[in-house]
Amino acid sequence: MARTAITSASIRNLVAQHTTVIAGSADLDVEAGDDVNGNETDCAGGDLIVVENTDAGAQTVSFTAAPDEIGRSGAITDYSLAAGAVAIFGPFQSAGWRQTDGKLYIDVSDALVFVGVLRT
Repeated sequence: MARTAITSASIRNLVAQHTTVIAGSADLDVEAGDDVNGNETDCAGGDLIVVENTDAGAQTVSFTAAPDEIGRSGAITDYSLAAGAVAIFGPFQSAGWRQTDGKLYIDVSDALVFVGVLRT
């Protein structure tokens, strides 16, 4: 099974950049979760994952852990999102989350759960 990639968006540091905010420049693209194959994104360390349940009923999201330098792992399993709920997870550090292929694994229970990745 090949996981579906989720594209990340950079968090804009508007104060440091002294830039004008124009329409669309702060938008976060979210993508429908792949409830069959799962999703992945590069696990660079420090990412925030935004999850939105657009379904009429509750759905779940899970994040697969990886053992850290002393062998601990603590997955987030079947976190329940009420209908219409939005949740933010992270920041996900490399230790404890980065899989052997360098990815963070995200699994949703339904394609009506949308996922966005904010990279710092």
